[in-house]
Amino acid sequence: MTGRPRILLTGFAPFAGLPVNPSGEVVRRLERTGVNIAADLVCRILPIAYRAVPGVLRDLVAEHRPDAALSLGVAIGAPVVRVETTALNRVAFRVPDEDGLMPGETPEPDGPAARGATYRAESVMRAIRAAGVPAAVSHHAGTHLCNLTLYTLLGLLPADAPCGFLHLPLLPEQVAAMMDEADGKPATAPFAPTDLPSIALDLQTRAVAAALSALF
Repeated sequence: MTGRPRILLTGFAPFAGLPVNPSGEVVRRLERTGVNIAADLVCRILPIAYRAVPGVLRDLVAEHRPDAALSLGVAIGAPVVRVETTALNRVAFRVPDEDGLMPGETPEPDGPAARGATYRAESVMRAIRAAGVPAAVSHHAGTHLCNLTLYTLLGLLPADAPCGFLHLPLLPEQVAAMMDEADGKPATAPFAPTDLPSIALDLQTRAVAAALSALF
């Protein structure tokens, strides 16, 4: 690596009927404010589209040739920031994407069954906690677009390039709105119950900034 390293930072557009996605909000905020690290950020919001995400990621890597990548997504019900370590070569959507698709298949038939994140997950988790935000190492990135994003990026980047994924909790205002909407109605999946854990956007942004600082 020569000069300043370049980090690809991605989040997602809103999905599952939620008006905002914390991951996208964090990426937008860090794109505006920057991060006090010796690296340049390439910030992008990914669509909620199974067919589109792998191609978008291929184009981003080909254009920007990042030295590291950190992707973000939301995990409804997560009480802390989850530092993911493993991506499966499998998708099994329970919530449709923006095209109405709910695929259940192996996205890369010739690829390995799983790929391990190449950042130092324990160091990233410790950096987030040191910033005052609760975090835990997690060993399963799910089977939705979050998992697909991590699996795809790990296949695109060199093996020595730090690459990983953070699952973020909901925002407090999202939970408050969901509770208001559910008042007087019977609970329905996938948002039952509605009194879910949350972390404020300022703290989520601080957590991601700390994670970025721990990539190299």
